[in-house]
Amino acid sequence: MALGTSVFPGGWAAHHVPVVNSEMTGRVKITRTISEGVWNPATGDYDGGETETLYLGRANIDRIARPRRGAFVSDSADNQVTQLLIPTSPALNEADPAPVNLRWQSNDMVTILLCADMPMMEGEKLFLRGWFGATEDWAYTLHADFDAKQGGA
Repeated sequence: MALGTSVFPGGWAAHHVPVVNSEMTGRVKITRTISEGVWNPATGDYDGGETETLYLGRANIDRIARPRRGAFVSDSADNQVTQLLIPTSPALNEADPAPVNLRWQSNDMVTILLCADMPMMEGEKLFLRGWFGATEDWAYTLHADFDAKQGGA
């Protein structure tokens, strides 16, 4: 196959993207802390912090067990990665205002708003750990996690 050619026929991506998007039955909100504010010992939280909403909308949410120490298989239940697929189309980003160009960063916060098949995940706050891509991307593939042994999110 010649360099620069594709195994996918012309127009295939335009046909496939709506199929991928239709499989996204969950909802997430992804925010970035702009400033943490000032620590308030009385509430145990920061006051006056500022966040930016990067993404609000549909997502495919998958929980993946991933051990951190190869010697301890049971560790996989306590340390999990959540894989998110979200649309690349800016038109499907409900954030107001939506960023023109999404650039994910480590520690962007993911809040799971809806996960109908796994409602126990709703309300979880996870931290973005990786953004994976390919030349034939039809969705953003993000990995987020928290360490359950440290008390979760």
